[in-house]
Amino acid sequence: MRPLTTVILLGLTAVAVGFIFFFESRRPGTVEAAERARILLDLPVDGIGKIEITNAAGRVKLERGTGDGGQDRWNLTSPVKDRADAPAVAMILQLASGTEVLERLSGDEVLKKSRLKELGLDAGQQGRVTFYPKGGGAVGVILGRPAPGQGTFYVQLEEGDRKPDEVLVVRVPWTEPLMGRSPGEWRDPRLVMAAPDAIVRIGVQSPEAEIELERDQITEEERRKKLTAVWRLTKPLAERADQELIMDHLLPGLINARAMSFVEPGGPPLPSSPPAVRVTVWSTGGSPEGEVMEVFTGSEPESAWVRVVGRPGHARCGADLLAMRACTLDRFRDTKLAAIESRSLSTVILKDAASGETPLYLFRNTWHLAHQGLVYEASRERVQSLVDVFNGAIVLQWFDQPGPLADYGLDAPLLEIVFGTAVHSDRARPAAPTASDSAVLRIGEKQKRFYAQWVGSPTVMRFDGSILGSVPREWIRYKSTRILAFAPLSIRTLAVSEEPAPPVECTYNHSTGGKWTATRQGTDVTEFLDVQTLERLVNRLSEFEAHDWASDPAQGLAALRQPVLGIELAIEQFDESTGAPKPATVKLSLAPTTPGQRTALYYGRLNDEPNVFIVRSPLVEEISASILTAKP
Repeated sequence: MRPLTTVILLGLTAVAVGFIFFFESRRPGTVEAAERARILLDLPVDGIGKIEITNAAGRVKLERGTGDGGQDRWNLTSPVKDRADAPAVAMILQLASGTEVLERLSGDEVLKKSRLKELGLDAGQQGRVTFYPKGGGAVGVILGRPAPGQGTFYVQLEEGDRKPDEVLVVRVPWTEPLMGRSPGEWRDPRLVMAAPDAIVRIGVQSPEAEIELERDQITEEERRKKLTAVWRLTKPLAERADQELIMDHLLPGLINARAMSFVEPGGPPLPSSPPAVRVTVWSTGGSPEGEVMEVFTGSEPESAWVRVVGRPGHARCGADLLAMRACTLDRFRDTKLAAIESRSLSTVILKDAASGETPLYLFRNTWHLAHQGLVYEASRERVQSLVDVFNGAIVLQWFDQPGPLADYGLDAPLLEIVFGTAVHSDRARPAAPTASDSAVLRIGEKQKRFYAQWVGSPTVMRFDGSILGSVPREWIRYKSTRILAFAPLSIRTLAVSEEPAPPVECTYNHSTGGKWTATRQGTDVTEFLDVQTLERLVNRLSEFEAHDWASDPAQGLAALRQPVLGIELAIEQFDESTGAPKPATVKLSLAPTTPGQRTALYYGRLNDEPNVFIVRSPLVEEISASILTAKP
């Protein structure tokens, strides 16, 4: 063979090998090809711009669009223009991507006309779905009769002018008779599109009344600082709204309202009478005019007609929507006398006509009480109890156009309470409440009836005045009942005096490994010391809490001139300002409420303070247990 011929043959061989390599590299692998063979279509769902559905009930055209908030949304474009039922469209889209092929049938015998008719594919017995990708072209799915096996159908694919060359058995991705829907059933049945969290205002208008509700447009941080609830009435007057009624009933009722069926334009008209109720819903990002829904009395007892402004035709719905005629001022105003947010509260000031002013304020997570230039720790439980009393009180009657305040005893109120949210940065000088961070409730009495009014509101409310019996008026009743609080290991000495026995003086020796020694009248009695009883006493005293405070201390001070039990402690604590150890001596004195007797209650006093507390007898018996095992 000549050299030139050899070169030419080698070149042709190289070209052939390259072509085969290129062609094979473009073909899917065996596994990939097998996987694709089990999928009806492999269209990217996001790339489908239009869908056309044809069945015995008619033809529906769907087109991908954009909602009010810019989100992806499917719309009907024919035979009526409206938003589409999103879940139904999502199920149809599953045909385009991921539908399982169970079997492929081909050959002339399968494709002949009589056989296709038998399989329901000659005219698409179930219907036809055509997908239009955004880039152009169309792919149609002809659905025939059900195949053997639950949820399976015979189908064929159409693509352009190419005739179907096989019959497929597929498992459809839906369980309901989706293809039997009429054009109206492809419309979105929701009557209100706004999400619950996005709704900011609701208006309800009926021949009987008109109200408007508005939600505070504030941040979560701002909401924590508020004293009042989130929803309020703005029409016919400004008033606090019933939060539970709105959140648990009104909002779910609107969001879950559904059309049972649609009446297309040209169908039976709406009643000529005005609507029984007109509802407008405004939402964040929605139309400034809001979503408007008009509800008419239906021709059947259990139905109503609804027209949504901006949507074609009208719909038949359940009669429960007619219940919105009951949205009146008295139904939606909050029946609670107060709605104080405890987590936001930092100031409570009681101004009692007889007992004077009691300022309470929160500083560094501890409530404090100011009285006559001194600052005491206040009882958090008492403050919370006060809030609970007014939050739990029910309004019996409203006076929206009240007469003179004197008619309700509010010209000279029995009690005035300031609830505030100001931040206090100094324990000794709390911030004064302002109109922007506080609310003031005034209580009055007239002819044995009790009335209340929030300052700035014209409405006067009548309530059951018996709740005031649960509201302490004297400042001392808000003082913390925690009498002693110290670490047990900080104790240095302890002396117990119980009449008529002489006192026992105990010393805790850190230098000897934490051992106790005791003396009585200068005699060492350590050998008689019951260390376990003594340590129980120390632990009990370290968190000593009284039952209450005496409103009138005079009788208690008289009884405490002859105490039956006295305990004096020397403890070492750290000064917060310097961080150095600071010795402190405290003396606890107790006496029965009836001198010379064992009583259920005892008076108590700390050091020489003028305030007298009250403790129960079991506590007195516990701390008076003898710390000596025998009489020395």
